[in-house]
Amino acid sequence: MKILQKQTICAAAIITDNKGRIFLQKRNDPRYKDAHDKWEFPGGAVEMGETPERAVVRECKEEMGCDVAVKRFLPRVKMNTWTHREGTIKYHRHVFVLVFECRIKKGKPKVNNKEVSDIGWFTKKETKKLKKLPGMDAFIELV
Repeated sequence: MKILQKQTICAAAIITDNKGRIFLQKRNDPRYKDAHDKWEFPGGAVEMGETPERAVVRECKEEMGCDVAVKRFLPRVKMNTWTHREGTIKYHRHVFVLVFECRIKKGKPKVNNKEVSDIGWFTKKETKKLKKLPGMDAFIELV
């Protein structure tokens, strides 16, 4: 079996509404057992030549169907290591996650992507009871 290692920079959005609730989406990606069926912020990989700010705007449009504006970068970086297999190749991904506080400029959030199975708005207290990706609580406390 061939093993490939890759480092990736991801950009994610923490979005709040006028009631202070936080928007989360449930990940649908069985390749990543540790992330599948867990709640997360919208976001994804920064593409070659793309800034993290531009990536988070693009990913929100792709995943939730909304135009967002970046308000600020949250002063914390999260690191995860993921492993998954595709055919005869095993991937080890070292992922750095940059999180931006954003606001919705246009549109209403919806499930807009096959990698998302559900969406919702949650109070900080409600988020504590959800199965989430590791490290999210530290970012939630910053907004």
